[in-house]
Formats: sequence, structure tokens, C-alpha cells
Amino acid sequence: MRKICLLVTAGYASFLAADTHYVVLNNPGAESNYTSWATAAANIQDAVDAAAASDVVLVSNGTYNAGGRTEGAYTLTNRVLVTKVLELRAVSTNPADTIIEGAADPDGINGNGPAAVRALRLTVTGAKIVNFTIRNGHTQTNGDIAAEQSGGGILGHWPSVSNCVIENCGARANGGGFTYGYLYDCVVSNNQADGVGAGNVFGGGGAYNSGAYDSTIVNNRSLKNGGGLAAGNIISNCLVAGNAAVNSGGGIHYYNHAGLSVDSVYSNNECGSNGGGLYNTKILRCRVVDNRAGIVSGIGGGASSCYATNSIFYGNTAAYAGGIGGSSTNNSYPVYNCLIYSNIAGTAGAMRYAFPVNCTIVGNIASNGAAGLDTGVVATNCIVYDNVTEGTVSNYSGTVQFKNCNVWPLPTGGGDLGDNSSNAPSFMNLPAADFRLAPRDSCINAGLTESWMADTVDLDGRARVRYGAVDMGCYEQIYQGTLYSIH
Repeated sequence: MRKICLLVTAGYASFLAADTHYVVLNNPGAESNYTSWATAAANIQDAVDAAAASDVVLVSNGTYNAGGRTEGAYTLTNRVLVTKVLELRAVSTNPADTIIEGAADPDGINGNGPAAVRALRLTVTGAKIVNFTIRNGHTQTNGDIAAEQSGGGILGHWPSVSNCVIENCGARANGGGFTYGYLYDCVVSNNQADGVGAGNVFGGGGAYNSGAYDSTIVNNRSLKNGGGLAAGNIISNCLVAGNAAVNSGGGIHYYNHAGLSVDSVYSNNECGSNGGGLYNTKILRCRVVDNRAGIVSGIGGGASSCYATNSIFYGNTAAYAGGIGGSSTNNSYPVYNCLIYSNIAGTAGAMRYAFPVNCTIVGNIASNGAAGLDTGVVATNCIVYDNVTEGTVSNYSGTVQFKNCNVWPLPTGGGDLGDNSSNAPSFMNLPAADFRLAPRDSCINAGLTESWMADTVDLDGRARVRYGAVDMGCYEQIYQGTLYSIH
């Protein structure tokens, strides 16, 4: 008899052995292991307990708001506790149909206290949560900062959470809605972090120390930093809007520039201190619009202490640096290929303490001081024009230096690093905020071309050096007859 040998890798064997466990709310016919709809578990926790690693727990419609489980020696109750790498999936792809609901402590602080219930806790890396609404989860006000006072909606250990809504949750420390994980195509709304506690406590009304992709983070609040998100990872293709922080980072607040925000929109966020939209992060291809920093001493209505590339800052307000800015000479950051227009501040409507390169800085407004650039700015290849203070053009003041820039009046003394011009720039359509250069404008091919620019792109995403020399401003001129797209 011929013997047949079968070699299966451990990972593949695990996949082959995966089972599905079913949940039907309050099912009277529940039977152990729950491997059919007829014998489905009556609650999510029973099915999770029966599942092995790599299994799927499939949940039918309903609001799951009873029972709970504590984790180890911690006293906070979790509506659902997951300690295995499994997939927890709602059958319906509409998150409103399947809800995991925690509970607020009615006698607690902002819903947090000893009677609070967190909605979902995951203790292992790699679990998946799909298609749920997570709501009304809260935390303790004492105990371990992470395990008992953070992540009112979900406290994870780097799970992926997809097509979920996380709403109306709260945490005493960090991450009112979500902590430690990755969000994909999710909505995080109306959550709050109190930001109270010693050590690494930043806040993060919507989420803390998490990444977000293709998600909407709106109307969250932090009583400390990061109205939408604090101490995060990568934010990609997200809408971050209507969030608020008492301190810094109305939209997001990072530390040590550890995060990156790319291809996202920050709109109508606000904070009481610095960075109405973003604070202390890296910004790439984002739109930062109508955000507000502190009106007394706040810096950076759009962004504060940030690196920025190929982004637009419009309609933001602050006490200092309505568009983008740092806080001191040692806290100045490069800003590349950005359009900064119609921002408002008490001083420096556009920018202060920054190093703009190939930026267009136009139409910003200040109530006193310079409306364009003020203090601690070294500008290269920029167009700085028609910025207005109290009805008078005021493009710069203080310690500002220019190299290969188009600015009026021409700088003198130490402010002139050479090759500047003061002819009024001609834009394609100024009333429509089209700041591409008109044909034959004097800013075309007038910038300082450096070797690192060879592989970079302008604000339209097209080659930064197109015809031998770089243009001033954030757009490269495309000769007549060449098609271009609107950014």
C-alpha cells in the first residue's frame, strides 16, 4: 500500500482547524461550543470563552448590555473580555444592528467610577473586531492607568477594528473611545477622556496611542490634550473634525513627532493652548481648515510644532501663527510646498518660528504685528504677499530672513539672504483661490534649486523641478497646453 505523507505548517493547520461559534441574543436553545445558529450562545462572552485561537465568533443583531468579566486582579468590569487571537464579527455589516454596550457609573465622575463597565477588552495582539457599535463604555477613576482607567469603549492590545462605530464612551485617563490598536473604516464620535492621572497621561478624547485609516474622528473631547486622538500612530485618509481639547491639539496631539498624518482633513477642531488642528506631529498632503487655538496665548491655529509637507492651511485662527508655527527659535520646523492663506491671528496671521520652503503665503490677517511671517522664520523660495494688518500690507516683521523669495517690501540687512524680488505675483485666479502662477510670471524658475528637490513634487503632486529650475511658491508652472489636476 502506498503511504501518503502530508506536511502542514503550523499556521496553515491552525487555519484549517478554525471553528465558528455563533451568538444569538438570549437564545433559549444555547448548547456548549455554540457551533450552529440553533445552539448559539445567548451572549458574546460565552462564545468567546468556548472559542480557541483563530476561531471566529459570529454575532447576530441585538444590543448586548448584560453581564461582564473582570481581567485578572483588576476590578473594572468589561462587558466582553477577549484573551485569545480570534475574530469577533457581527453578521450585519451595518454597525447600528449589533451593539456592545458598557455602562456609566451614575454616581461617578463624567460616568467613570467603581460601577462603570467598559464595553470591550482585548488582551492579545492580532484579534479582529468587525461590524459593531461600541457605546457607553466607561472606566474606573482609580487603579492601573491603562488597564482600569483608559479605553472606555475598547482597550486593546493592538487589535484591528474594522467598520465599527465607537461612541459616547469615556475614560478617566486616556482614550475615551479607543486605546492601543488600529482603526479601519470606523467612526469614533462623542467620546471623552478626562486626562487625569500620573505618568503617561495625555488624554485623547476619541482615541489614544492608536492608528486610524479611512476613518472619521468627530466631536470628541479631551479635558487635557488631543481632542480627537492623543499619542497616536499613523492617521491616513481620515476626517478629524469638531474635536476639542482643553490644552493642546484640538484634533490630534502627539509627542516627539512619533506620528504621521497623511491625506487627511482637519476641520473645526479647537483647543485652549497650542495646535488647534494638530500638535507635535508630521503632516503630509493634508487639508487643515477652520481650526482654532487659544485666543490669549495659543500658537498655531492650524498646527503647532509640526513638520508639514504638501498641505493646505486655510481659515485657521490663533493668538500667534494662525496657520502654523512653533514656540521658540529652538522649536522651529520645516514647512515644504504648502499653501497658507486666509488664516487669522493676533500676531503672525500665517506663520512664526518655522522654516518654509516653496510655500505660498497670501492673504493672511493679523490684528497687530505682521500678518504674514513674524519672528524666527527663514523662508526660501516662498511667495509672501498681500498679508494684511489693520488694513495695511504687513508681510513680515521681527527676525525673518528671505532667500530667493518674492516679498514686498524687499528685505534689507540681515533679513536679505539674496536673490529676492518684490514684483507682485500673478496668480491664475486669485478670487477663486487658485494660486498657481500665471504664464510668464517672474516667480517662474526663480527659486533656489537644490539637489534634494529632484525627487520631490509640488502641491499638485507633480515634479517639483520641471523646466530646469524650481519656481517660487508651492506650485510649479506648467506651460500652456499641459493638463494638470486640481489639488
